[in-house]
Amino acid sequence: MNSINIKTIADVRGDHCISIYMPTTHVPTDWNKNSVRMKNLIRKVEEDMKILNTKGTLINRLTRPLWDLQEDTRFLQEMKSGAVFFSAPDFFEYHLLSAEIHEFAVVSDCFLIKPLFHLFTYNTEYYLLTLSKHQVSLYKADRFSIEELKIPDAPENMEEFLRFDEENEYLQFHTRTPSQGDKRAAVFHGHGVGTDKKLEKKKSARYVKAVEQAVSSLLKTDTLPLILFTVEYMQGIYRKENTYVNLAEENISGSPDRMKIDELHKEGWNLVSRIADSQIHAALQEFNNERDENKIIGKTEQVVQETYSGKVHALFVSYEDLVWGEFNEETATATEYDEWKPGASELLDLALRFTWMNGGGMVYALNRENMPDLAGIAAVYRY
Repeated sequence: MNSINIKTIADVRGDHCISIYMPTTHVPTDWNKNSVRMKNLIRKVEEDMKILNTKGTLINRLTRPLWDLQEDTRFLQEMKSGAVFFSAPDFFEYHLLSAEIHEFAVVSDCFLIKPLFHLFTYNTEYYLLTLSKHQVSLYKADRFSIEELKIPDAPENMEEFLRFDEENEYLQFHTRTPSQGDKRAAVFHGHGVGTDKKLEKKKSARYVKAVEQAVSSLLKTDTLPLILFTVEYMQGIYRKENTYVNLAEENISGSPDRMKIDELHKEGWNLVSRIADSQIHAALQEFNNERDENKIIGKTEQVVQETYSGKVHALFVSYEDLVWGEFNEETATATEYDEWKPGASELLDLALRFTWMNGGGMVYALNRENMPDLAGIAAVYRY
């Protein structure tokens, strides 16, 4: 998903653009469920193309890559939570998704991109710092991907850091020449329980401080949230030393040791998703606070026309619904149909395209339950 280019997908036009969005099971032993679902979706687009009077040779050409994947057991077993396929003359692309999606199988004059915007609407980039005595790792991630970053000057672990730290202290002490008459006082090291605990806390504090300095130096003026994953006492030390302005208020408590990268990714997104939700909530609150004369709810045909003219500042569409119709660019008018028919365009997708590509407005592809007044479309005007 991280390599998908929405603009490349959006630029493809033609009478036979196939878009398939498929929920999948990520359990390898249930791969047959993925096979059956994919088979049914391919057959649906084949039937739609027959209604369009598409030649059999073209139908075979467009669906052959899909059937090849549908028959590939290894491919079906590698599926995660969803898959998306785009096929058109001289174009084929697919992506496996780590997020759940609604099912669509559509043939139109362009690819359906609204579900992609839905995935990115509910998305936020973030940093994840995993910190323990045994290792330090920093990741950059979002809902769909995660990659580890190098942290210049960061200690690899507490043992290596303390060895280096103590060697420096030793050198500083022994290379200092005492003035004439100076005497070094004898130092006696205690071994009581209280003394050991205090020493351990001091060592941990020095180690965590060194990590914080390296991380803050790397991120500097970045604006992405930083999620801290460590045990409770290290959280307190890190927060006390922290200078990075976007350290998230919430932590992930516990030890990240022995966790696979996919597990770390899941833990990070579980927390960060609440940040994404809050951003959507803020946008909806802003919509609700707008004056009635500066916004519109429903009235699909009117909204499509005004997105085409660049009048819309922020657009909200239900990603789950399909509203078929026609748009005449010469007259800049939209007509809504009762159902799909040959030559129809998906009007919500079209409004999204116009807002994004023509007007440069904000676009939110939401679940229907989150839409203003549960409408399929809503907009805020620029003027």
